[in-house]
Amino acid sequence: MKSIITTLNVGNHTFVITDNTLSHNGDVYARNIKIEGDCAIYVIATISIHKSSFTIHETDYVAESFIIVLLRTLFEYIHKQIPTVTQITFDDNTTIESVNGLPIPLCHFYMAFYGKTWYEKHFNARQSDPIKHAAYKTKLYNVLHSKVLKTDTKYIDFLQISRPSIGLIDELEYYYAASSTFSEFFHSISITVEWTTHFMEYYLHGDVFSNTNWIIEFPLENRDEPYISTPNIRYSKIYKDFGVDVYMS
Repeated sequence: MKSIITTLNVGNHTFVITDNTLSHNGDVYARNIKIEGDCAIYVIATISIHKSSFTIHETDYVAESFIIVLLRTLFEYIHKQIPTVTQITFDDNTTIESVNGLPIPLCHFYMAFYGKTWYEKHFNARQSDPIKHAAYKTKLYNVLHSKVLKTDTKYIDFLQISRPSIGLIDELEYYYAASSTFSEFFHSISITVEWTTHFMEYYLHGDVFSNTNWIIEFPLENRDEPYISTPNIRYSKIYKDFGVDVYMS
């Protein structure tokens, strides 16, 4: 096994990339790339012609801005070193901590508050099926911004769909009545709550949305938009198994 160690300074962070070439009798069959930085997290990517993946390993909660820079640095390194890598596919199983300390899918939180998943926002990800993805975008927009849907969904219907905790029912009713769309409603509460998952699963899961088989294409788009600040993200094997396939063309 041949190892190449590269140190990269990106903004205020220093990343160390260990690039191992795996071979047998002189024939290369995979590249094993590990990136780590100054937080309690590292990522290992194994790249081969047939199937490749990477896994995020962590020991504590990780700031969103850090994991964005770390993943972007890894993706750009892979694309620069192996230009034949044109896209990666992954299952979006990342979680975020709710106000009750419970892990909830990050994709549901982002869809409710931003109209797109975390990976859509930061890496322009999409579902691998373009027809399904287009249908998901249309339906999500309508769910969030349709005044007719919000008006037709009585508060008792919302409770049956979302199943918020009993202690929130009276407080939520005030914000629900004051909102003309579900987007306005979510932005009026501005907290990470586990019932957003129930809401999104009711309206989206199955026919137009799945957290599996997503794609990030290389090269990554340039990003001028500043990173937003949201609660810390936890990448935990207990809560998720983050797998990414890398396809060569």
